[in-house]
Amino acid sequence: MLSQTITDAFVLPGRVDHVERFGNGLINDTYRVTTTGANGSNGDQFILQRINHHVFNDPASLMRNVARICRHLNQKLADNGDAGTGQQALSLVPTRHDGPFHHQNPAEHDDSDTTHWRCFRYIDNCTSHDVVDSPDLAYQAARQFGEFQRLVADLDGERLVETIPDFHNTP
Repeated sequence: MLSQTITDAFVLPGRVDHVERFGNGLINDTYRVTTTGANGSNGDQFILQRINHHVFNDPASLMRNVARICRHLNQKLADNGDAGTGQQALSLVPTRHDGPFHHQNPAEHDDSDTTHWRCFRYIDNCTSHDVVDSPDLAYQAARQFGEFQRLVADLDGERLVETIPDFHNTP
């Protein structure tokens, strides 16, 4: 079972009410966290992930990349007025130490293998697909990837860290 110290590491509004496994977990272990707001009102939902350090052997660099892209995309959507259109980008939930991820000492919990965690705000009405089962789904995926490329084309600063060597090397 997921340790409460992990959810406590993030700045989540309200009280954590429910944690459940989410998705297929092909790379990272993913959980949906539901909170209860003040006075017992409905809270918010979040995605909590244990980063697979066998795939991402430099979680700190990975998370610097992710935080930078999330900030850029959310700023771009706000600047373009796209936020009102319902278009959303991932938003990291900071740790209580204002970091983009939590690194837990292996001695503090029962899984000493992987100890890096990140948390995102949950985006309603999104879907994830493990298999492309129609031409329309392939088209929509390509269209959204193109939109992502358009939004990050002007990302300022140094190059992102290559977290998996040659992963994006299509040849």
